[in-house]
Amino acid sequence: GETFGVWVVQRTVTALKSPRRGMEPTRPATGGEHSATTARDDTRLGNESSDDSSHNSGESANAPDVERAAESADTLGYSNRLQTRRIDEEELNSAKSPAEPVESKMSYLKRLLTHGHERAEGDFCAVCFLPFEFPVERHSKLKVCCMKAECNGCCLAAFRRGIWDRCHFCRTPLPEDDASMLAMIRNRADKGDSEALTHLGEQYYCGNLGLKKNLALSVFMWADAAELGSSEAHYHLGIVYYCGLDDVKEDKARGIHHFQKAAMKGDAESRHWLGFIEFEEGGYDLAVQHYMISAKMGHEESLTAIRDMFMKGRATKAEYTEALRGYQTAVEEMKSPLREEAKRLESNKMEGISRELR
Repeated sequence: GETFGVWVVQRTVTALKSPRRGMEPTRPATGGEHSATTARDDTRLGNESSDDSSHNSGESANAPDVERAAESADTLGYSNRLQTRRIDEEELNSAKSPAEPVESKMSYLKRLLTHGHERAEGDFCAVCFLPFEFPVERHSKLKVCCMKAECNGCCLAAFRRGIWDRCHFCRTPLPEDDASMLAMIRNRADKGDSEALTHLGEQYYCGNLGLKKNLALSVFMWADAAELGSSEAHYHLGIVYYCGLDDVKEDKARGIHHFQKAAMKGDAESRHWLGFIEFEEGGYDLAVQHYMISAKMGHEESLTAIRDMFMKGRATKAEYTEALRGYQTAVEEMKSPLREEAKRLESNKMEGISRELR
């Protein structure tokens, strides 16, 4: 229980405070040397969630405001829909949980444990097609022009070829400022791009790119993206409902439903969540099975969880050995010479900054 509580504090609220993929930086005004990697903005992590929500015009205690949502979405295709569909406390906090599967619980559990053993489609680099390392946001960049993500190694290769001022995938010039970046994301969202809807929802939740923080609109966009098949949107909804963030009342059943949907699509973070939930409820056998799946995807925290369970007699040596071998295989599949060089350059950059601060 204590381990689960600490993990919730450290990881769940912050999961929504930063996108799971790093965004491509805006186009530099002048030429020169450019780093191949951009560190995640850790200042958005930790305990900022409660401070930010209470700082937002004192509205954290109020229900989500549909008029404010419509105002902030005036140039987005959602504006007309928001006029006809109220996003208020009653809708967000509906006591009605997702409908139970028609199939039996046992067959649904079997499907849950047999599906989603491969990484989600969005977890692969659009250039080299290798799966991203964890955490994904630290080892990849999202191109808002085409909503494709590429690894830091491919970014480094493109920079060395002199491609630093445009998208390495579709060759669109990089946005010059937040307004240009937001326009690109909205353009993709208007066309029903699930990745764009998910990403735009993250920006509204965090209040980035000059947007006002708006949980109501974020949940609305994530719900649409989830219907379009986004595992990341299901993950965000799982966090929101399971933890009861901000104005949304806690609904663990609904949160678990979204985690399950994401896990069956290959989302390792959601699979890890399911393992934690089963562990907290005393379902150690199921917890090991969930952890095993995500560990074999290269998720280090899942491997650590199985190791801890093994040391406490809640998992067998064979299970830990299987998880360790699967994890090592997945890690090797995610490596490449360019990625290792990009990490080395980033490490040297951070060491230089640390020396300057001293």
